[in-house]
Amino acid sequence: MAFAKLYTTKTPTTAADILNDKVLPYFEQYELPMLRILTDIDTEYCGKVEHHDYQLYLAINDIESYKDKGYVASDEWYMRTLSQNDITRVLSSDVS
Repeated sequence: MAFAKLYTTKTPTTAADILNDKVLPYFEQYELPMLRILTDIDTEYCGKVEHHDYQLYLAINDIESYKDKGYVASDEWYMRTLSQNDITRVLSSDVS
């Protein structure tokens, strides 16, 4: 599942906007609370709650934020290895 919206800037406000406009309403229609969100460590996602729009938005909505280190070259190798060795086996397995 993915949510998308086109912005001309990469800011904390736009990061909070897509949550407010697309993501949270989607889960609310199914009465599913958003408890945690995984983000990378870019500046639009990190900062002190008192001075950062995105972190403030998460705090107001009682959403915990977990940080991801982001992309590194070894991740690509792992995904290539995973896709070559495991994807076919996972897709062909009987999932009940």
